[in-house]
Amino acid sequence: MFTHPYIHPSFVLGGLLVMSPAALKAGCCARHDAAEIYQLADAIGDYRALSSTVFRGDDGRIWTRHSLSLNESLKGSAPATLEFSTPGGRIGHQREVSSLSLQLQTGGDYILQLRSRPDGSWEPLPFQTKSNPGTAGQKKSRRDFFKGGARGSIPATPRATRDSVGDNSGIPSSRVTPTGYFEASGVPYRHPTCDSGTAISCLVDIDPSKLPAGTDTSAALAIVQSALDAWSGVSSLKFKIEGTTSFGTSPKNIDTPDGKIRIQLHDSYNAIASTSTLGNGGSTITGPDYIGTPGSAGTIDGQPFVTLTQGYVILNHRSASMADPEVFAEVLTHEIGHALGLAHSSTDSNEPEPLLEDATMYYTSHGDGRGAAVRDYDVDRIQFGYPLDTPPFSMNRTLRAVIATSGNPKPLNTDPQGPGVDRITVTGDDLQGSPLTVNLISGDQFTLSGNSLIFTSPGNYSDTTTLTPEQIADGNYYFRALFTLSDGVNQSAFYRFDITGFQRDSYPADGLPNTWIYTYFGDFTVGAPGSDRHPDSDPDGDGLDNRTERYLGTDPTDPASGPAGFSFDLASRSVTLTPLRFAPYIIESSADFSSWTTRAFVSTFDVPAPVVTPVDEAPEETRMFYRARMEP
Repeated sequence: MFTHPYIHPSFVLGGLLVMSPAALKAGCCARHDAAEIYQLADAIGDYRALSSTVFRGDDGRIWTRHSLSLNESLKGSAPATLEFSTPGGRIGHQREVSSLSLQLQTGGDYILQLRSRPDGSWEPLPFQTKSNPGTAGQKKSRRDFFKGGARGSIPATPRATRDSVGDNSGIPSSRVTPTGYFEASGVPYRHPTCDSGTAISCLVDIDPSKLPAGTDTSAALAIVQSALDAWSGVSSLKFKIEGTTSFGTSPKNIDTPDGKIRIQLHDSYNAIASTSTLGNGGSTITGPDYIGTPGSAGTIDGQPFVTLTQGYVILNHRSASMADPEVFAEVLTHEIGHALGLAHSSTDSNEPEPLLEDATMYYTSHGDGRGAAVRDYDVDRIQFGYPLDTPPFSMNRTLRAVIATSGNPKPLNTDPQGPGVDRITVTGDDLQGSPLTVNLISGDQFTLSGNSLIFTSPGNYSDTTTLTPEQIADGNYYFRALFTLSDGVNQSAFYRFDITGFQRDSYPADGLPNTWIYTYFGDFTVGAPGSDRHPDSDPDGDGLDNRTERYLGTDPTDPASGPAGFSFDLASRSVTLTPLRFAPYIIESSADFSSWTTRAFVSTFDVPAPVVTPVDEAPEETRMFYRARMEP
């Protein structure tokens, strides 16, 4: 029985909200001071949280229903009991997180600024729920602030601490989460794609009729590029705009864990409920069960991260503010920050810390013409998750185990120790060239010897116990090991080594299974050195010996079945590899055939498609050589 480990948790992160259609500028909300927000509220009360219940709504999304009781009314006729729902929560392995979520702790006290719905029920104004912790005197001073009309600045509540994330060079902590990122049980999210120097692919959906006045498709793409550049210019992030396309739906409804960010410069599908909301950004998480484990996206300077598998951005063309290209650019930059995992710097309308209020990730607009730009706080936080000293990287691997025919359970083929014989060589790199060590994270049926990861527990299996390529691509496996690489400071994301089938071998010394050697050579016996049936022979002359052909699943009698295609295009300054499915490749470059630099790792689980790697050597280089080699 094989294991099917895929889960489909969905995360919705971030959002641009305007509290009133008047005086719109940009950012999450229009700029209002506390007194203005006080006027917008129909009632204000100090409440104690009693319970929170997560449920799935009729819309299929996850919601949390909050129940609270009134401690003291601070304005109007605040109801004695209060019940309302906000988006987000967790049901089993599924989770949704939204900027409109409220993380209310049972027993905690909160000041809620409320508005009355047409049906007579009550709901809190977005971003205007204030925690009221501390001593009795501290709580009273905040209640008195609202009783007095909310003039001036509300007595501050403590910022989240982040003692565990190192020196932040005087940049204050976010008031939203300790790390300034969206978090799952205290662990922040990030995209590990750029650790290898690979760009995050971006797709852009543009409706020219819904762009700011005077902005055509070309100009809109330039704004998108400038917003991406604002983040990549101060971090290890890289982006590549693949082109424009119509998604045919809101990108938040697209569940494709391909690592891409989908940017929709309009809201034609009404994903944003209110015309006063300027945009929404976030990520949907889908993947194997280990994706939600701390460290799955790497560990940076002691801080583990969990993986974002895709991202999205939606801009609300219905808002009059979005007609201003500078507003458009600021909103876009802010939402891309959410798609990368960043939370707000603060949701305090009278934020007393200038660096938090000045941040592009602050929850309200700035109206200062900044356009696509980031500030000191944003730089500090993006470098926390995407540091210039990047973590190491590797690639996922699969293998069909070779087992002997005698014994029960049938023993592994332990000799020879050639490529693909129940072991792999763990290969990785680090953009800084640091020496690396391999760590086995999980996999009781595996052992680690140096950089060799060895399968040790075959059980009683036959040649028929083998998964199809489609099953493997869907995430099925028989045994799995998770491993990482460490450079001494940072640790890579999790990579997997999956056993996807078994093949019997009557002659354990050759590593060539019975059915395989009989299929191609009509005999179960191993040939003498130099014969077609010897494991080190290459009867079709394609450069791959029989043991490697078995490992790759190619035909040892047909030179057209392998190896992969590899070409260089001068005009586009790129190399193109057409890989074999599931085969592990390393693309490398060298100026002298002596020292080789890793350019990319390629391991294709889906139907193989050409993999294009840009060549970015300096123009003055007179020559450069490239190769793609398969790793055992």
